[in-house]
Amino acid sequence: MKKILLLLLGLLSWMQCLSQTDFNLSPEEEKMAWEFIKEKYFPYQLTNYYKIAIFRSSIKVGIKNSDKPVNKKILLEIIDSINPHLNQKASFTDNLEEANFIFEFNQCDKTTAFRDYPYFDRESNNLFTTLKKQTIKFWLADSVSNQLRKKAFQYKLINGLIKSNSGQYMVDGLNYIPDTLDVSNIGFIHHSVLNNEMSSITLSTIDYTQFNRLDKFVLSKFYSKDFYSDFKKYIFSEYSLIYSCLLFYPEILEIVGVVVNLILCVVLGLIMINTILKKSYRFAFLSYVIPGFYIWISSATMLLVTSFFQGDFIFKADQSSFYEFQLFTFLFSTTASVLIYLFEIKLITTSQTIQERVFRMFFITMICLIFAQTFVSLLLKDNEINQWNILLIFSLALVRVSYFYLTYRKDAIIKEKDLQLSSLSASKAEAEVASLHARINPHFLYNSLNSIAGLAHIDADKTEKMALSLSDLFRHNLNRKNESFCSIKEEVDAAIAYMDIEQTRFGDQLQFNTELYESLYDYLIPRNIIQPLLENAIKHGISKLKTPGKIKLRIIQNEDMVEIAVFDNGPGFKDGSISGYGLQSIFDILKLTYNEKASLNWENTPEKRVWISIEKIALKKEQYEL
Repeated sequence: MKKILLLLLGLLSWMQCLSQTDFNLSPEEEKMAWEFIKEKYFPYQLTNYYKIAIFRSSIKVGIKNSDKPVNKKILLEIIDSINPHLNQKASFTDNLEEANFIFEFNQCDKTTAFRDYPYFDRESNNLFTTLKKQTIKFWLADSVSNQLRKKAFQYKLINGLIKSNSGQYMVDGLNYIPDTLDVSNIGFIHHSVLNNEMSSITLSTIDYTQFNRLDKFVLSKFYSKDFYSDFKKYIFSEYSLIYSCLLFYPEILEIVGVVVNLILCVVLGLIMINTILKKSYRFAFLSYVIPGFYIWISSATMLLVTSFFQGDFIFKADQSSFYEFQLFTFLFSTTASVLIYLFEIKLITTSQTIQERVFRMFFITMICLIFAQTFVSLLLKDNEINQWNILLIFSLALVRVSYFYLTYRKDAIIKEKDLQLSSLSASKAEAEVASLHARINPHFLYNSLNSIAGLAHIDADKTEKMALSLSDLFRHNLNRKNESFCSIKEEVDAAIAYMDIEQTRFGDQLQFNTELYESLYDYLIPRNIIQPLLENAIKHGISKLKTPGKIKLRIIQNEDMVEIAVFDNGPGFKDGSISGYGLQSIFDILKLTYNEKASLNWENTPEKRVWISIEKIALKKEQYEL
């Protein structure tokens, strides 16, 4: 008995498997079936707009406005025939509240018609959205035979299980009209229920359709858990990589296209700036036409890249619009270039200021671009100018004048810098001459020699010391190698030699001391910038005192600055200012050498001092020419 039961169970299982696999196709037919799925349900990229909708839960079929037993009987037969091919089982229900696939019947004498009303929930999962509810409205005359009635019910039920979530469905749930599909005359495709134009199907057409192997294959695939991976595997095995990626990953490729276009835009822009716009042409006319032609070529290239990564040529086959756009761009750029040239040679001259030239250029560009847009639109019978065209034209004009403004400004700055360099060179020469006169002036030499002569009969040691100090000072100031810089140590030695001479002259009336960072001795500074500070302290400071004068030389590092300061206890600076050729020469040399990285400062409180501040990073340890 157990063996008989096991045999019966095995037989039932075999029959069930047979019923589910009776659509088994040959490799050629399976390939044709996948092509049918691709062409009918996925003609474009698999974006949200083109997602297919199927039922995600059990399918409950109900009848509305009909009490004919034959209708229910036919639907039960159809449900039994499709159930083996669905993952979500279908069943009939008399409760319309729980039904999600409703056949609604309307009174009709002779007219025969059907209309679909699907509803989606907009949530996506891989290729599909969810079909929440499907209502089929029927207008069937009583004279329609049961056989033809069954054909009509079967056709609408099977087609209603797979719906496109695109086009009018996404707006108001109206009928879906798919693209016409050219099919082979192979029987299992030719007579398929799914292989029909849903917009033009009639009862006579339905009479020729059969629920055949193709329909069973398509239903079982769409309602299987592995449809996405199976379909993806087929596409990547049969089509090129770029086509497959465009079909499955259009958003990613669109981002790649944007990145590639940005890089291409930068490269083409740099080529235009560094080559096209900077090149000198024999005829001025070419400097306008060639950039316009280059812009047209660049836009064509970028549009090709965009079309390639968006699959326009592969899926939409919209080549005519591409060529129309290229013709429009060519005529637009050529017309605009000629007009801008004609206006600018008359209205823009080099005698105008930069602001005036840029102002005129902007309005000339705007007017010429608008005229070119209008002219070409009328010539090609294209759309009229709208706000987006105006925005684009404004952007083009702004970019153009911005480039030329920067060019004009750069040229003006270069000329200004040339004038400044000439002026600074003259100032440098004057400062050096003034500094030399301040260092080795006749009065200082006369006073020093008189002091030596007076000491010769009184103190031989002081006479010798003063003569040697004067010799050291002259050796430093004469600068036979004509060097512009010396080390801080050399400058300090010369300053001490100078102060030795002055101390010999003033005697006890002058006290001099130093505060020096020896770690700064190897850094280079302009020659003869310390002595004028000391001279200023003597001439305008302690020489005015009746009491002993004090002068201090301090060279320290204050954070990232090197400070060279001279303190004295003489009268303060009048009105907080200083004057004299010596200090003016120092100011000029610092400005010429370090620009904004050095300064000359003075103050009366808390101590009277004059000091030089130089950024340490600007100082060098090896000598160079100014």
